[in-house]
Amino acid sequence: VTLHTAPIPSISATGRLRVLVVFDGATPPAKARACASRKNRREKARSEVDANDSAATKSRLYGEAGAPTELHCIITLKLQHLLRTHGIPFIVSPYEADGQLAHLTRQGLVDLVLTEDSDLVS
Repeated sequence: VTLHTAPIPSISATGRLRVLVVFDGATPPAKARACASRKNRREKARSEVDANDSAATKSRLYGEAGAPTELHCIITLKLQHLLRTHGIPFIVSPYEADGQLAHLTRQGLVDLVLTEDSDLVS
């Protein structure tokens, strides 16, 4: 896995913007069953990809399967290494980053939260 790193030095070099990256941690116990169900659906879709010849079906199944967890872990570790190398701080939330971001905001420790999480509203 290769990560494009050009923006990292330019963000940290501006001096006007301080960035704190927050990563998801462990699965919250309250969501364990839902996460296990999603994992089973993804694994089933991955196993069905090889059994289908139709390009349309394969495309749909790839969408359902999502990226393998192992790939997500590799990308996260590489990104954390890059952030550490460029002196950009990050934290790993105890559970999902949503709660950590809300806490940081309530405490007045951050001024702005940017997230790709579509179900986070603050």
